[in-house]
Amino acid sequence: MYNYELDVNNNIVEDTSPIVGSWVHLSKTEVNFLVKMLKIERLNTPLHYLDYLRGAVEAIDGIDLPTYYSLVRVIVDRHFKTDFKIKEPRYYVHIVPTPVDYLNMRDDGTFSITTPTERAGFKTKFTMAEIEEMKHDSRFKGINFDECLEEVKDGD
Repeated sequence: MYNYELDVNNNIVEDTSPIVGSWVHLSKTEVNFLVKMLKIERLNTPLHYLDYLRGAVEAIDGIDLPTYYSLVRVIVDRHFKTDFKIKEPRYYVHIVPTPVDYLNMRDDGTFSITTPTERAGFKTKFTMAEIEEMKHDSRFKGINFDECLEEVKDGD
């Protein structure tokens, strides 16, 4: 069993605390719907999410009532559990909008700017937790990480 929570930015993060309440159990289909809903930029408060879910129930090819109630509990309680591990999204840091201005981290912890292609000794795909650490690193002063992230697609 895997336990997750929604952080303050509505990112799904694994919850490692030993306390587990009566959290709702989500299926893969429900998690996929939740992930897509959380990515919609115009939805940014619990009321927006709840209104969106209500609309999804009313849609012809929308969600069923049990899914609706499960997702409402997730939005309200901010916790859920699954039988599977959710793959954490990773991001490229595209500093300047040209094909070769992506942040790369070398194995020795130093950074360079080049293509997004990962090769031996270089890392170009970062988790949100790693990016949050970079935001507080003085070497990256002046970089607006929120404006230069590109989510890694499944085939990348």
